[in-house]
Amino acid sequence: MPEANEEEASAYEFSSGGRWLGERQLWVEKYVMSKRRCFPIFKENSRVPVVLSRVSPIEISAISLGLYVFARGEMTKTTKRHETIHYLQWRELGFLGFILLYPLFWLVNLVRYRDGALAYQESPFEREAYGHEDESGYLATRRPYAWVKYIITAL
Repeated sequence: MPEANEEEASAYEFSSGGRWLGERQLWVEKYVMSKRRCFPIFKENSRVPVVLSRVSPIEISAISLGLYVFARGEMTKTTKRHETIHYLQWRELGFLGFILLYPLFWLVNLVRYRDGALAYQESPFEREAYGHEDESGYLATRRPYAWVKYIITAL
């Protein structure tokens, strides 16, 4: 069985909520995760958020676009967790579903609140991500379509 290097240990710590369960467990989880593609591909020091911020009502530091997460600089564990939640939302809805629903929720909230930044914050996708970005074990226990409950609570 291969030895775990520092990068793999860090990835495991991120996915397991900070618990180190041993090298064998790391190897097994890494293999399973690679087969299921449970985490996005993180691209740090990217210009994508800079360019998209020009047309956005907020300053974008990181953004999840399908399989990829683009960030202006290096991402913290909290940012990675936040963007991984969005990645899972993308997977649940598919490319077209997420691309249609995300701006729709923003537009409905824009009419409701008359504030672009608040409309963004009140999106059910963002409410789930911000609400759980600090919970180290959330990704392991998250149920599919967890963002739906935030639509119901907003009504």
